[in-house]
Amino acid sequence: MTSVSHSLFLHGSKDVVIPADNAHIISGQVDGSLVTEIKGCGHGLCYQEPESCAMLLTGFFEDGEEK
Repeated sequence: MTSVSHSLFLHGSKDVVIPADNAHIISGQVDGSLVTEIKGCGHGLCYQEPESCAMLLTGFFEDGEEK
């Protein structure tokens, strides 16, 4: 396993370019990682759901500051 202090894999559940299963596979190799899927989004999830992405990223970085 790879040791990383804090990692987020943000993925669209309907991504056909890079399937979401890949994020789960990679996350399984990275200690301390988190996979979050945005339901119904494809490869352009930050364009499809910008508010959700911003909220998730902000929360992730704020949580990281507390650790």
